Amino acid sequence: MKRIKRLFGKNFLKRILNARELLMQEKWFQELDEKDKFRIAIQFLNTQRTAIQQLRFFLDILP
Repeated sequence: MKRIKRLFGKNFLKRILNARELLMQEKWFQELDEKDKFRIAIQFLNTQRTAIQQLRFFLDILP
């Protein structure tokens, strides 16, 4: 954890842990090992960020 904080910053780690907690509500996610849980949490964050960027783009082009 300290290594991740040093490499990516405290907020990045907090966002990953929040995404992981949100995904823990899903049964299929609970059955995974820890390494896969973090990998999927990071992918979840990337997907969220992409969706927000696309939404901002469409809101900018609407009158």
